Amino acid sequence: MDSNSSGKWTIGEASTTIMAVVLRAPGEMRYTDIQNEFDRVHRPMSPRTLSRALDSLVSHNRLSRRSTGKQRWYSITEPQPTREELIDITIASDILAIQSASAVGVLGRLDFATIYGVDKRLSRRLDLALLKEARRFQEALDEILFEEMERVAQSLILKTGEKLNKKEKADARRAIDYFASGALEVGSWLKSTIWESQMVEKYFPTSIETWATNWVNKFPGKDKGEDDPAIRRKQVEYIAQLTGYSTDMVAKEINQSNKHAVALGRLLDALPEKDREKAFQQLSAMLYLMANWCAVVH
Repeated sequence: MDSNSSGKWTIGEASTTIMAVVLRAPGEMRYTDIQNEFDRVHRPMSPRTLSRALDSLVSHNRLSRRSTGKQRWYSITEPQPTREELIDITIASDILAIQSASAVGVLGRLDFATIYGVDKRLSRRLDLALLKEARRFQEALDEILFEEMERVAQSLILKTGEKLNKKEKADARRAIDYFASGALEVGSWLKSTIWESQMVEKYFPTSIETWATNWVNKFPGKDKGEDDPAIRRKQVEYIAQLTGYSTDMVAKEINQSNKHAVALGRLLDALPEKDREKAFQQLSAMLYLMANWCAVVH
């Protein structure tokens, strides 16, 4: 989505948000209704920018327009937006909903949930009931993700066939459970990123630029021997600085992660070569989702 640091609407940003507004409407919307929605929920948009954005959407067959007297009516046209467009529209729609509801009130717990539209004049009993239900929702999604990770682990272990013995398979399963559990804890980032730093260059050096996050590229000593005590101290200090954890805790976690990373390394080595990168990316995607998922429910 385009943006403008001056606070003015760009045509691209305006077009995406207009699509979100019209998609949320039960039917057609008048020009004045769209303009009022921006004045009420978003920062105001000049009539010239709104007209240009609407003209662009009509010319690209994203919206249809009809006139009755002086009124102009807009609605979504076929074909529906592409997947990429729909992502931008969905984000804009979520922002629209949050901004609209937050004008009434916000009930928030930074550790797990924020509920918008809750007027502060409502009872404390209702606040507690809503937060309790939000916690149940969070736990239900976490459970679904953990069960999916179990299925992924079982599938990968089965693909190794007889290349791993019973103990090595059990160690691999415990390693995956360790990183998955960590991704559901407050300290998830520490465990999951330590694992990625250990695995990425060993197995997939050609794909680093496409998916490695900035911290991996800055990781001290990533191109040198990992057994160098001086480099290890710098790594511990670097992670402690990023996460706010003590260096003792980071060192302990690295030792734990090292043990489990070895087990995962054996698992990846035992997979058919064509399956290794896919398996790594699947595990990484699951860990990221478990640590960072965010749901917007209307």
